[in-house]
Amino acid sequence: MIVEKRNTKYACWTDPDAALERMTGPLWNRALKDEETALDNYMEQHPRVRSEAKSYSAHYRKVFEEEEPIIYTVDNLIQVEHAGRGVRAWWWKNQLSKKFPADDVWVAHGYVISTEDIGNGDHTYVLKVYNGLTHKLIWSTTGIGEGVGVCGDRLYTTLIKNRLWNYAVIEFNLTNGKERRVVVRSENERENCYVYRHPCGVVYAAVEDAQEWRWYEAPTFKKVADPRTIPAGIQAPKGIPYGVEWAAPSLGLYITKRHGSHVLWYLSKTKPPKELLSIPAGSIIPDPYVEREKNPKHFPIVVLRPDSKRLHYRVSFHSAGSSVGATITRVGPAAALVGNGLYVRRGQTESADGTKVHYIVAQSRRIKKPTKLLIVGYGAYALQTYVGMLKRRWGPWMEAGWAVAVGYIRGGGDHDERWAQAGRRWGRKKTHEDMEAVIRAAQKSCSVGPRQSCIYGRSAGGYLVGALLARNPGGELFRGVYTEVPYMDVLQTTTNPSLPLTRIEYGEFGNPAESLADFIYVGLTSPATAAAAQSCPGVFVLARTATNDSQVYTYEAIKWVRRLRANAPYGEAKLCIVEGGQGHFTPPESEAEQYGLDLALVEAAFHSAR
Repeated sequence: MIVEKRNTKYACWTDPDAALERMTGPLWNRALKDEETALDNYMEQHPRVRSEAKSYSAHYRKVFEEEEPIIYTVDNLIQVEHAGRGVRAWWWKNQLSKKFPADDVWVAHGYVISTEDIGNGDHTYVLKVYNGLTHKLIWSTTGIGEGVGVCGDRLYTTLIKNRLWNYAVIEFNLTNGKERRVVVRSENERENCYVYRHPCGVVYAAVEDAQEWRWYEAPTFKKVADPRTIPAGIQAPKGIPYGVEWAAPSLGLYITKRHGSHVLWYLSKTKPPKELLSIPAGSIIPDPYVEREKNPKHFPIVVLRPDSKRLHYRVSFHSAGSSVGATITRVGPAAALVGNGLYVRRGQTESADGTKVHYIVAQSRRIKKPTKLLIVGYGAYALQTYVGMLKRRWGPWMEAGWAVAVGYIRGGGDHDERWAQAGRRWGRKKTHEDMEAVIRAAQKSCSVGPRQSCIYGRSAGGYLVGALLARNPGGELFRGVYTEVPYMDVLQTTTNPSLPLTRIEYGEFGNPAESLADFIYVGLTSPATAAAAQSCPGVFVLARTATNDSQVYTYEAIKWVRRLRANAPYGEAKLCIVEGGQGHFTPPESEAEQYGLDLALVEAAFHSAR
């Protein structure tokens, strides 16, 4: 057995599975074969899994087909399809048969600018600029990030090192790709750079370290205040804590967030705050292409609610003398809400330190009383917990008798900055306690016990569910863990600065090599580390990872599952599915098949427990 010694200020240790981190060679191939064998054995023990997986995959495809895509027509040149908040593809107007996959798309001065991951999910991007009149590719370049912005005849994007470190913002001449110049650079390896397109045509270079930001406005790139805040002198909403999600000060429009709920406001210096639209859960999405206009007369808004089909609104601006205001109207069917077959309710519970934590529970309206419960959590990077397309991801689960609860826990971006900050580094204990409180509250709300409860986390949410398993190994809180591309080998990763994300995530997960507090908490909660001495025979585990993932490497999930299985060779299965040729995000063409198989595997485990 190959053993690696790791030295820090505070301790040295050995990892008997360190050789797997090379992800090559006989030992690695044997590990992959072991996972294939474990999956095959499980499916032989549960022969209905294959047929049920096909049925669930067909159900997923039906859900996808019924989904109304978000399609924007831009400058009468192209149409862009968004999947929620992200770009999926674009095509020349009226030429739908020829789609171009993309991670970002922009149109300026008759040019179409797109970025695309050409590395099958490993974050290798190419930037392409097309002539909108001739549809011909003018120039392209690589070694860049996924985001773009345009100010005048300058095109801005980021430069990348080590796949994921956006270390500088660079400008090009939009028309020919020449006159290349770095305009903003990170000051150290903890900082990441972004191109930020602000409403009304303004472009910023942003530099971030654990949500501490510096902002520079194009084209001069002088340092400015955070453009996402409500400016001084504006009459802001009062009386409740909230975070600002989106701001268009020149239009007077702002979106605030509070424990997962969202409000669209019209704010000014002279009038009291006017609430235009409020939703208890989901997302309010401004049209990203109308945002370019300096003074639009109308501003389209898309609303994604977990209990409704897509809703479209239009904000209209009006003036009477010196008075300026805004109104909002629904566009489309007259009904205020077009149901999608889900019933969603909000709940509130209390974490271990007394903090109020909010959550939602969703279920199919066809199922009067769900018999199983899936609890979803994330709580990292100040990212919002995205529930606007809940049916797309979990609809077939709910039709199979599951209720789905989603927690708005600390560390995430569902409230204000203090809420996110509270869950970083050694504060992550609060994130774990919040999730445990949500699990108990959701179980009580749904009258479903631990034996019929499963927890789910993706990416950094894998750290969450892996740590919860370490805290609750006996199945007394849940008896299933389902995770995708999970961040599990936290201690090894945070003490290996050569990995793509380690340095730029010190502010999020800690630096155990330099901080004793970080070392203690990461050492105690790193799922792969805890699994070496952990036995949880009564808990079913399903992890899914991918070979091209450069955000969370494939070996992390394999290490974790191998150790759990070794310490509990009998009892509930511990499975790890390794997908070849894909990265951190599931390709759209593979979603139905993979989601359907995962549901069938989890269902088999929970049926056998009855």
